[in-house]
Amino acid sequence: MTRILRLLAFIAPLSSFAQDHFGLVNSNYTGADAVLLNPARGVTQRTWLDANVFGISAFAWNDHVGLSRSGPSLWSDLRAGLQGESGRIVLKESVTSGPKQGHAQAAVHGPAINVVLGRTAIGAHLRARTETHATNIPAHLARAITSGLDQAVVPGQRYRDTDMGLLSASWSEFGASVSHTLLSRGRHMLHAGLTANYLVAHHGAAVQVDVMDYTVLDSMVAVVHEVRGSYTLADPGLNVGKGFGMDLGLVYERTMEDADDYRPHRASAGCTPMGYRYRLGVSITDMGGLSFAKGQSARLQGSSAQFQDYGSLAAADHAALDSLLLASFTSSVSVAPMRVGLPTALRMQADIRLVERFYVGVNAAQAIGDPSNLRMRRQNALAFAPRFETKRFEAAIPVVFHAYRFTSPTVGLMVRVNNFVIGSDHLSSLFKKSDLYGMDLYVRAKVMLFRSPSCKGKARKDAAEAAAAQQQDTGSAK
Repeated sequence: MTRILRLLAFIAPLSSFAQDHFGLVNSNYTGADAVLLNPARGVTQRTWLDANVFGISAFAWNDHVGLSRSGPSLWSDLRAGLQGESGRIVLKESVTSGPKQGHAQAAVHGPAINVVLGRTAIGAHLRARTETHATNIPAHLARAITSGLDQAVVPGQRYRDTDMGLLSASWSEFGASVSHTLLSRGRHMLHAGLTANYLVAHHGAAVQVDVMDYTVLDSMVAVVHEVRGSYTLADPGLNVGKGFGMDLGLVYERTMEDADDYRPHRASAGCTPMGYRYRLGVSITDMGGLSFAKGQSARLQGSSAQFQDYGSLAAADHAALDSLLLASFTSSVSVAPMRVGLPTALRMQADIRLVERFYVGVNAAQAIGDPSNLRMRRQNALAFAPRFETKRFEAAIPVVFHAYRFTSPTVGLMVRVNNFVIGSDHLSSLFKKSDLYGMDLYVRAKVMLFRSPSCKGKARKDAAEAAAAQQQDTGSAK
């Protein structure tokens, strides 16, 4: 039980909402990043070639432990800390009694490319990802991470907690994408896309507690009256498992002019990107999962177990954990190797042109699948992101409602200057007077080529024809 409690307690403060780069993904110059959220976006880009050289993403949020500040904002406290003042920022526990949930993620984005070849675009990417989430963690168990189990529960009181879970995994992802324009007729265009990913797993761990009925008698003795659940662990390594993933997407565009036989980045009809009044998209991302060949799963069931000096119990690996649980409960039966589902999500996008160069994007992400069956879970979110967009400069201000919590939005900022992008969906957390429960950051270094070789040739031909025409007009005048 102690091992399970420690895993549950460890994961609680890492809870976060899904980090989806809401300030970046609606851009017409985001290339490979847009493809990650809807593969059909590859063929809609205003860059002929977009390549990510390197990027990072990190995001964390939790509804249990936050940074409490003494000044008017976190920014003022950080500035005071740089000046040598201390004690201005402290950890503060949430006083809410409801169950805690969460998700934490980070990614290192390696080389990625998207190239538009007329009505078809192709791409590839490499990135490393890690995801950790917890579901339905009771408030008293979440408090145990900062104050200890004996301080978080009432001595002698009997607790019955159900449906708790945590899951953590990391993997590398090698992906290839293709998108194609299915229809371009009148002022309507329809695009479809697919991304296939090959996954190499690096670590995985999961605990699912169906029922845990227990009493903490004092700081030394805990009694478990009933426990049912399962756990799965895979020793970490460079290649401890494999898997496959897939993304599917559709995009509809209501164009500003007739799109008959429009072929983007082709000299015949598309060297000047076609504008749109609005763009609508829908996609399903992260379908698939990981299989850990060296993982070990077990089912746990038992009753009437007593743990003396529970605070000092430890299990270094799954073998030691098996020994501890087998000695304490009636059964712990090993089953199949570990299999973990990816954080599948249904995504919807809309991008509306207000006036020239000004747009507003609307994005929604809805998790699909039951996390209790060892599936990582994407947190739900809704975002509005007005932006100003040109070829060389872009700025967006995303307003994000995590888990559809409309009373507590976060506000961010994304800026792109030529080939460099930096952004956050949570900058407002630095300046608000309330406690800080989350922060994120994403950075990209890119290479963008706006004109295809055929369009560059057309530009030279047009310039030569214009010069010849001008020379002819001059000669006629003479």
